Amino acid sequence: MPDFLINIVSQGGDNPFSVFWFIFTSGGWIVMDAAMLWVLYLAYYDLIQSRYDRTVKHVLLAIDVPKENEQSFKAVEQIFATLSGAHKDPNLTEIYLEGEFQLSFSFEIVSIDGYIQYMVRTPKRFRNLIESAIFAQYPDAEITEIEDYTKNLPKDIPNEEWDLYGGEFIQTGSQYYPIRTWSEFEDKATQTTADPMASLLEIMASLPPGEQIWFQIIVTPVSHKWKDKGDKLVKKLIGGKVETEYNAFEKVLYGTLNTLGFISEQTIGYGPTSPEEKTDAPRSQMLFLSPGENVIVEALEKKLAKIGFRCRTRALYIGRRETFSKKRIVSPIIGAIKQFNTHNLGGLKPDPIVSTNKAEYFFKRYRTRLKQVRIYRAFRDRSTWIGAAKGYGILNIEELATLWHFPLINVKAPSLAKSLVRTTEPPTRLPVTPPGAERTARGIQSNPLGGQALQRQPGEIGPAGPPTNLPIG
Repeated sequence: MPDFLINIVSQGGDNPFSVFWFIFTSGGWIVMDAAMLWVLYLAYYDLIQSRYDRTVKHVLLAIDVPKENEQSFKAVEQIFATLSGAHKDPNLTEIYLEGEFQLSFSFEIVSIDGYIQYMVRTPKRFRNLIESAIFAQYPDAEITEIEDYTKNLPKDIPNEEWDLYGGEFIQTGSQYYPIRTWSEFEDKATQTTADPMASLLEIMASLPPGEQIWFQIIVTPVSHKWKDKGDKLVKKLIGGKVETEYNAFEKVLYGTLNTLGFISEQTIGYGPTSPEEKTDAPRSQMLFLSPGENVIVEALEKKLAKIGFRCRTRALYIGRRETFSKKRIVSPIIGAIKQFNTHNLGGLKPDPIVSTNKAEYFFKRYRTRLKQVRIYRAFRDRSTWIGAAKGYGILNIEELATLWHFPLINVKAPSLAKSLVRTTEPPTRLPVTPPGAERTARGIQSNPLGGQALQRQPGEIGPAGPPTNLPIG
């Protein structure tokens, strides 16, 4: 036992309550009061953020692109880059009195009974931002406001009728190491690019009636400060000098230890020693890096050069119990995501804690169901905080465009929702819409039910129906 603790015990006596009272009166009350204040602060902060969250309205947009999609991944990168305009640094009043926080977007690919649909859930205030970003790259796209598909299923899944399996994908290493992106799926000899998501789309298209797959990426804009630690990592790899910094927890911990040590030294003559300063000795110099190390440094700098977002990636398989088959669906989904992994850089893997694998040891059925309910709720709420502690990492626009993009022209998934015809602007001499009438702009369906969103059905022409004066016979 360290001399510091031995002297505390000797001064406090054999009674544990005496030891506690000695520590408390010697400055321990400061730590206890700080802990209580911290708990009260967390409760208050959660209350005001929940109150603010209830004021935010969201819309779910279904997106269909032309069947002959010739746009590149760069177009989707620009869509994600535009989302950085939603970033805001709230002031102290907005944070600590109003509970304001950075709002997020949810980019989703959903298969319901084998019918695949691309969707974006956005705060209503940013709907124009999403639509303009998509139309700028895909002028012929169709965007439709729809009802939330997650509300079509019971809230209490798993139940007697439905079962589910799902989880989160976390990064295999540091968030600054990039995953394998679309540029590495390009065949330079033929100048063609294989669609990285083709295998996932094929799995989705193969679903029978009564089964669904939900793929979701929660995208939260952040400031450029996330790059600072990445730059330090690069400096460390190339042998540059890196200044030591302590995080907030370390500062509080070391400050508390120093305070207690000073009090102890004044009362009993002993105290803990200060923590040794961290040293970041350079491992190598730039000129002596191996070819593999050069590849890593270049990949890190490439990721840091592009706009990044804080993201959560989830996948969920739901089915009626008579058709539900985890063996048939789950392994192909995991394989489709693991193709973005590399051994020397980053990648994605299922988080073992959040995934709904059967719990081990004690209360197996209860704990397994608890994990299923938790991931199902996270999907329905598009939660940014429910999930893996390491699941909220940084992905840049190139990585996001790899994981979520409109299918390339060579993807043949038969049930993929696409715009069947190319839309064009109307002639300039058409009659002007009468005042008060609903208007439809570039594929966005009108809302004739007074705010009730309509879901476009495949093959549906429109709500008006055919003219009544068509010749018959």
